[in-house]
Parts: sequence; structure tokens; C-alpha cells
Amino acid sequence: MKSGEQLIGAMNFFVSSVNTLCNKTMEDTIATVKQYEAARLEFDAYRSDLDFYATAPKTEVNQNHQRDTQERFDRQKEEFEKLRSDVQIKLKFLDKNRVSVGPVVKASRVNHALIFCRLK
Repeated sequence: MKSGEQLIGAMNFFVSSVNTLCNKTMEDTIATVKQYEAARLEFDAYRSDLDFYATAPKTEVNQNHQRDTQERFDRQKEEFEKLRSDVQIKLKFLDKNRVSVGPVVKASRVNHALIFCRLK
């Protein structure tokens, strides 16, 4: 009876870990990737605007717009680089989980856990 309880406890822990991985960690990573993509788009737009103002006539209005755009570009660059770092960290974490959970799934023949992730 004791080994059965241990097996149930281990299976519950494993299913809970896979559930967290599938329903929280992956969703969080996908949300961060989407934020990264949006930040990249905005970063590229500001960079394009800066390129325009670099070649535009040097009027007072253009120079004011260039300064404003440079400030926005710098803020967006920081946000973009932070999100890029976040995505890299989260992808490394997911890869570590794939490496550590993958053999356990095969060894214990709990392939239904993977099916569970796909169905959710």
C-alpha cells in the first residue's frame, strides 16, 4: 500500500508540474514573445523616423521632431532590449524543462501528459 501511495504522490506531482509548464509557463512565454514582437515593430518605426529626420531639411520643426523621436526611440530601445532578454531567459527555461521532463515522460510511459497539454 505504501508504494502505491508513493506512486500516486509522484504521479500527482508530475501531472501538476506538466500542467504548470503547459498552462502557465508556456502561455507566459508566448505572451512575452508577442510583447517583444510589438516592441520590435515600434522600435523599427522610430528608427525609420530617425533615418527620415537625419536626411530631412534642418528646419526648427524637423529638429524638434528629431529630438522627440530620439527620446522615444531610446525609451523603446530599452523596452525592446529588456523584452529580448526576457524572451531568451524564458526560452532557456523552457528548454531546460523539456530536457528534464522529456526523459521522465518516456521512462514512466506517461505520454498522456503530452496529450493533456495539447488538448488544453
